[in-house]
Amino acid sequence: MEAVKQKIEALKRDVNDKEDQIDQMEDKLRTERANSQKNEDEIRSMQRQNQLLEEELDRERERASAAQNNYKDADQQKDQQTEEMKSLQNQISNLEGEVDKLTADKEEMKSKLDEQNQQLHELLG
Repeated sequence: MEAVKQKIEALKRDVNDKEDQIDQMEDKLRTERANSQKNEDEIRSMQRQNQLLEEELDRERERASAAQNNYKDADQQKDQQTEEMKSLQNQISNLEGEVDKLTADKEEMKSKLDEQNQQLHELLG
């Protein structure tokens, strides 16, 4: 009978130990679930942050592309304006040459006119 009592007491201690182990395991499980939820929340937050960064990267790529296009357009306009300026400079040079020629012609004609006026005065006078 004593052996049976000792056996029952041993079984009770085993049951109590197992219950304590179960309680510890349940506490550990709750902690792990909380950590898991926290990690999942952090992952979702990082995924959202990553999505926002990708969207910002896309916008920056679009801005860079637009800036590059603007640069190309400005460079083409600069080249075109340089060519136009060269053309205008050539026209100015040509006009200056014509002005010089016309001035020389005018001086020559004035000289001839003065000469003819002098001859006319000599004949008339």
